[in-house]
Amino acid sequence: MRNEVAAAESSEESESDTDEPRGNNSSTGYSLVYITVSNAEAAHRIADGLVLASVAACVTVLPGTTSVYKSGGQAVRMGGEVMLMAKTRTSMVGKVTEYVRANQFPGISDLVAVEISTGDEQHLNWIGQLLPEEGAGER
Repeated sequence: MRNEVAAAESSEESESDTDEPRGNNSSTGYSLVYITVSNAEAAHRIADGLVLASVAACVTVLPGTTSVYKSGGQAVRMGGEVMLMAKTRTSMVGKVTEYVRANQFPGISDLVAVEISTGDEQHLNWIGQLLPEEGAGER
């Protein structure tokens, strides 16, 4: 089974009230975590758990994906997989990974984080509202 984890570095950027895309080749402070699993039941359990644990604002479940990789000089296809895209703060990528690993979900073949360099300002603000920065509100 392939296991890959790419950790994204944390970076903070202030949130503004415009509808313009945020980014321009810099960090937005948000990441997408791609998780590939072997079945829909595990995918939905992971998605529900990440959202309820407040480590992902939203998880998109994409059934029917196929991974192609090289093994022994041959292209190998793994069909029937389910891909999840978890939207989270870059500073929370480690917590997403910890949640998935700690709950020992079956059939996980990939877990990779990609930092969002630009995106719709309203949507990114929505992620930030659902996932407050750690320590925010504590005084």
